[in-house]
Amino acid sequence: MTAVASRTLLESGLWAGLSAVEGGAAVRRAIEVRAGQRWISGRLLSPEATVFVAAIGKAAVPMARAAVEGLGAQLGGGWIVAPDGDDAEVPAGFEVRRAAHPVPDQRSAEAGAGLLSWVSTLRPRDVLLVLLSGGASALTSSPLANLTVEDMSDVSRLILTCGASIDEMNCLRKHLTAVSGGRLAMAAGAGAIHVLGISDVPGDRFDVIGSGPCSGDLSQFADALLMLHRYGLTDRVPPRVLQHLESGAGGGRAESLFPGDPALNSVFTSLIARNADARRAAKSALEECVEEVIDLGEVLTGEARQLAPVLMERALHQSTGKKTCVALAGGESVVTVKGSGLGGRNQELALATALALENMIFERVHGFLAVGSDGRDGPTETAGGYVDRESVARARHVGLDPERLLEENDSNRFLAATGGEVVTGPTGTNVMDLAFLLLDPGTQR
Repeated sequence: MTAVASRTLLESGLWAGLSAVEGGAAVRRAIEVRAGQRWISGRLLSPEATVFVAAIGKAAVPMARAAVEGLGAQLGGGWIVAPDGDDAEVPAGFEVRRAAHPVPDQRSAEAGAGLLSWVSTLRPRDVLLVLLSGGASALTSSPLANLTVEDMSDVSRLILTCGASIDEMNCLRKHLTAVSGGRLAMAAGAGAIHVLGISDVPGDRFDVIGSGPCSGDLSQFADALLMLHRYGLTDRVPPRVLQHLESGAGGGRAESLFPGDPALNSVFTSLIARNADARRAAKSALEECVEEVIDLGEVLTGEARQLAPVLMERALHQSTGKKTCVALAGGESVVTVKGSGLGGRNQELALATALALENMIFERVHGFLAVGSDGRDGPTETAGGYVDRESVARARHVGLDPERLLEENDSNRFLAATGGEVVTGPTGTNVMDLAFLLLDPGTQR
């Protein structure tokens, strides 16, 4: 199979997976009309209820559009908070705010504060429908107490490059920002809150998705401090941030809402799309094209550059070795940034895989694709990368040193030079990352 055919095959699986978890499609499945009555994820909506929508995150716009279609005359209006770069048409009747991601800015603070103010005006007979997707916590980063937007921006830059997991990042955010950790639900005046969530976190936990704006928080200020210590950030974060966390750990500030808090009694949560759904759809589509398809599961975890050989070994071990095979995986790796290059976790994983393909142990691996499901990988417009057995040779031919590029976290340069960049644009969803390996038939060494 040629490199072009290999990439085309793997990208067909990618798009099948992304289509299955697109935000609008997921909301349409969740809001049903049966015999003239509306149901939200299996819960009957009173015909007299007016529903107000808060759509927050990278999939906010398509989710809001689908809610408008499903709710009809029962829709009372709403808010959309979406990232820059998402130019999709927004529905009428919504307050629309756009903000920076993943590093929050002044607009993020204003969006968070405005959202809290708006939900507080809802009445007990109203229903608040929260459409939640990844990126929500950065987009609504209204600082707590005496913290500033600059504090939040500085903290975000540090945690995004230190190698912390999304759970750890959001533990910190829940103790620094005013919308997260159940505080949106606490501020809302509505009699009922329905949350439809697209998961971008391992384990699909609502207290982690978007930093849990309507969910109880098991973590405490002390856990946030421990996270800073674990990654050597205690002396690097702004002094106000450290003082804020230390005050909270000492009992001087209120913790996030704990699970079981009375303010959460009227909250109903439903997971409407996740990484496993994308993998299932991709597997089904690929089974029509190749003899064997293996789902390795949600195994993309840990340092991206260290994951490449592990991922290939798993695929080779589980395949029969006698058929053309595609192995797919999901999850979210991390990158500890030490260099000054440009890239993201999927691009770095692709570069590390290209280097590993020089090892003849992996001679059956024909091609590899890794992509962020939201269409953006790190601080780039690139979604991820494709590599094959010739990628490293192509890079060396144009005078690049792939090993040096990996050291410098400069994976985007490698992929741009070898034709391996994958650009999708905004996808209308965010379910972590997807990776695909194409294995040729043959005997594993």
